[in-house]
Amino acid sequence: MPNLPYLQENTTYRELTDVFAGYNHNAKIADGEFYDSRNLTTLYYPLMANRKKRGVVKNLYSPGGIMDKVYLAYVDEGTLYLNGQPTTLKGLAPGEKQLVPFGAYICVFPDGKYYNTADSLDYGSMESTFNAAVLDKDAQGYSFLLYKPGSVAAGGFLDGWHYFETPEDTDDTYYAYVYFTPEEGAGIEAVKTEMAKFNVGDPIMLPAGQTDFEHIHYPNADPEAFPYSWFQKNACTILEKYTMDENNPEDYIVNMQNTDPKTGKGTKTGKYNPISRIYTVNYDADGETSEFVLPEKADFIKAVYGTGDISVPTWSYIQGTGKVIFTSAPTAGKNNITIAFSYTGLELSTTAGAFLVSVPKKTVGEDNTKTTMGTMRLPEMDFVVECKNRLWGCKYGVVNGENINEIYASALGDFKNWKRFEGISTDPYAASVGSDGPWTGAINYLGYPTFFKEDRIHRVAVSAIGAHEITEIVCDGVQPGSHKSLGVVNGMLYYKSNANVVIYQGGIAPTAISAPLGDVHYYDAVAGVIGDDYYISMRNAAGEWNLFCYDSKRNLWMREDDLHVIQFATVSEELYALTSDNLIIALRGTAGLLEDHVDWYGESGIMYYQYPDKKYVSRFNFRLQMEKGARIRVCIDYDSSGRWEKQGEIISDSLRTVTLPIRPRRCDHLRIRVEGRGDCKIFSIARILEIGSDY
Repeated sequence: MPNLPYLQENTTYRELTDVFAGYNHNAKIADGEFYDSRNLTTLYYPLMANRKKRGVVKNLYSPGGIMDKVYLAYVDEGTLYLNGQPTTLKGLAPGEKQLVPFGAYICVFPDGKYYNTADSLDYGSMESTFNAAVLDKDAQGYSFLLYKPGSVAAGGFLDGWHYFETPEDTDDTYYAYVYFTPEEGAGIEAVKTEMAKFNVGDPIMLPAGQTDFEHIHYPNADPEAFPYSWFQKNACTILEKYTMDENNPEDYIVNMQNTDPKTGKGTKTGKYNPISRIYTVNYDADGETSEFVLPEKADFIKAVYGTGDISVPTWSYIQGTGKVIFTSAPTAGKNNITIAFSYTGLELSTTAGAFLVSVPKKTVGEDNTKTTMGTMRLPEMDFVVECKNRLWGCKYGVVNGENINEIYASALGDFKNWKRFEGISTDPYAASVGSDGPWTGAINYLGYPTFFKEDRIHRVAVSAIGAHEITEIVCDGVQPGSHKSLGVVNGMLYYKSNANVVIYQGGIAPTAISAPLGDVHYYDAVAGVIGDDYYISMRNAAGEWNLFCYDSKRNLWMREDDLHVIQFATVSEELYALTSDNLIIALRGTAGLLEDHVDWYGESGIMYYQYPDKKYVSRFNFRLQMEKGARIRVCIDYDSSGRWEKQGEIISDSLRTVTLPIRPRRCDHLRIRVEGRGDCKIFSIARILEIGSDY
């Protein structure tokens, strides 16, 4: 019997993919990885699944930035919003902001404004310019003049209105008379009760239960321009207290005239204390109109008092002439009228009092003559962070004609004080660094103010005694334009360097983690953190934006979509994104109006190049779960044709688990794409592979 030809059966293999391992945009990738993806997530790892629906929280008009606080904070059209409601901080300049938390405060840069989230009335400028006061040098020494809107003096200052006095040029202290008034309509007893809360010899401090110096101010001073709390901040001490008795107003003035500004007691008068004068005028009660010319031409008359049984007639004062004109007759009797006037503008009233307060001369330099008093402007800063109860910032460039390459810190606990140095541990801080190049980012990392340049890291070791130390590491720093990529996940710092996304753990050079992103260069990265996930939005060289998510727990990347994020903020269990379309989006979908559906896909790498023999896939079996109304489609690109050919589709009419069989045609190699709409979880993909000979 002749021998018949023997046909060898092709070898059949069954391959199962039941672990889906994220995004890997390289030429050769592992089984279960995606060469490209859209809107997939590692949240249900090891399953292949689409992300959750996002929520649109707010459509802004002209956003300036967002930040995480107890509630979401953001700037829109020049107003700071907190928890969706406008705050009292308005009038911010257009443009992007750095919103920096400082305790209960939100500090807004570069505007230099602040807002207290615990007290809506506590807001304003961080720059203490005190532009309501001028230091004036005259024959009596240095004095302070306060601004009064609409005054007749040149420049808006009242010549001769001495609010501060220095008895001697060699003295190290200035003195101020501070007007005190309690609630409106209160009498002298209420004045005395309130003033009793302040003790002679003690610094001016807020009385218990009082939140501001609303009862202490300069008469005619603009409270917005001259903060009442200036006295407290500069350790000013109360030397004397004055109140007026209703029946003896002269004592009030005499007491003040005979006060030695150095001690609060004594009889020194004259040039060192030209506060007030009193004159007695004989006024006949016969109905005649009379006038009285003061021996000194005061700027304003502050009070006219009748003594005995006389009532004070109507009177007026002609500034510049010194004339007091009485225009109506008294009611009865013949008695004296007391005219009290003041250089200081202190209200001589039974409903007010006054303090004599010392002011350390070191708070104001004498070279500030005829210039703004007590100026404490913020330094120009590229980036600002909070660390250990101070604000820290950095600046590189030319400022006022001077090259600057510095790191700054505010005074301890005082974000407004950056330039008043007193030689104590709580002083502000400023130091130059030797490394060249612009600053590219800053963050508080592990309690160290950490500043970045393109090729190095500077860390500040904060000292309790003020001996702060700056260290330097030469390594991959933050890429220019990617300063918002800095984020801390589980104690490790992530950021975008020039070539990679890296992890920095402090003290050692950073480690790259972005190899799965492939040979694509990205720029202008912006990052946010929630839980174990590090989200980063960045553009490629073609200007195309991509939002990636790095799962730090599983070391997996996933590409979501082309969302262009301006800034992220994490509040509670939600990560908010401010987009280039002026939307605030909740990426986890716990807030806002949810999108209708999620379109997604995942593409494999090239399959079966690893076998040298002829081979083909006889069948794919997809095991998956779909929600009602969800759709899934399988497409294949054969032999790198560039065409995705539909192979099968399922539209679910209920929540169920299904198997989708696919029979591809024979080819040399292929890529598979699974795409869908709606919630879907793929548990596994089984492949039946047949391999023949080389012929």
